[in-house]
Amino acid sequence: MIVSPLFLHCFEFKKRLEGGFSKPFLFAATDEDENEFEIVVKLRKPDSENNHFGATSLACELICSIVLRRLNIPTPDYAIVNISESLAGSLPKEGDRKLLLFNKGKNFGTIFHKGATTWFPNSQPVLSDIQLNLIEDIMAFDS
Repeated sequence: MIVSPLFLHCFEFKKRLEGGFSKPFLFAATDEDENEFEIVVKLRKPDSENNHFGATSLACELICSIVLRRLNIPTPDYAIVNISESLAGSLPKEGDRKLLLFNKGKNFGTIFHKGATTWFPNSQPVLSDIQLNLIEDIMAFDS
């Protein structure tokens, strides 16, 4: 069971994801053994400050991931992710490039799982009472 975070270095920009408030980035990254991962990266200073408190928010994400793992609750592998200045400066969209240059260095990430449901904050899900109770428990823990 992995409890300590992975340490990854991004080497390729994939795309900007559409779900969530912060619209995280998807990158290809490697660990120290050159194992490759697709990683969802949340930035220290996103372009939307909606419910985001900078590095403190990322520390909370990391702490919650570690606690969930210790409680044997399934959670994606998590990482401290380095974004280099050269990679940030190579993005095609000016807004994304400026944002990543502002966030070069260490950020928070989780391993990307293809086919996982994307959360859209303004959508109205159709869920059972059991699913809603589970989501409420998770949201309460996340808070």
